[in-house]
Amino acid sequence: MNGERQDHVPSASTGFWEQLYQGRERPSNGIPNPVLASVAAPLTPGRALDLGCALGDDAIWLGTRGWRVTAVDVSATALERASARSTELGVSAQIEFEQHDLAFTFPDGTYDFISAVYLQSPIDFRRDHVLWRATQALSPGGLLLVVTHGSGRPWAWKQDPSTPFRTPEESLAALELDPFSGTSRSPAPRNVRPPDPTERPQRSSTSSRRCVVAAAPAQHDHTRAASAV
Repeated sequence: MNGERQDHVPSASTGFWEQLYQGRERPSNGIPNPVLASVAAPLTPGRALDLGCALGDDAIWLGTRGWRVTAVDVSATALERASARSTELGVSAQIEFEQHDLAFTFPDGTYDFISAVYLQSPIDFRRDHVLWRATQALSPGGLLLVVTHGSGRPWAWKQDPSTPFRTPEESLAALELDPFSGTSRSPAPRNVRPPDPTERPQRSSTSSRRCVVAAAPAQHDHTRAASAV
């Protein structure tokens, strides 16, 4: 791991996620989130920020496609495994791994693409504030992608049928974006398709920042993403 933690007192979130990853031996599966892959594939590589990178699948996928990635997570164990995997695949020079409890610290700099894929937790933390900060870290013309659970997963650690799951519109509204800030808001496309390697990548010519939110129902990973609205 080549980044350093910015806060000094371990939080409840740190303890929960560190215990979770220490108790699991599951390696990276090497498969990026399909919504992220579909949205990012047409973009011209630049600087990317992966919020809650876990075992690094998305960050590594971006790195292999020329992005310079800052990948952050609250768990040191997750970051160590993600960093080791990036080294195995020869892409470590493209990725900077940093440990942050995003409720307290946020990576420096501005980014062309920021992803927050399933940045949800049973431990309370200021998620809306974190996502708002992400909008402020976008470069002109940059894109924030938020992928959320649209319903509870059968294998989740907390099975509470009363747990509310926001729609994309509700998630966007919670960010309280200033309509004059140059940040536009839109849901993800309904029919998310795999990236076409023959397509020519391109960056939007507009200087506005964009925020896209997808909410995925709880079936198999690929089915969830394909059903994003």
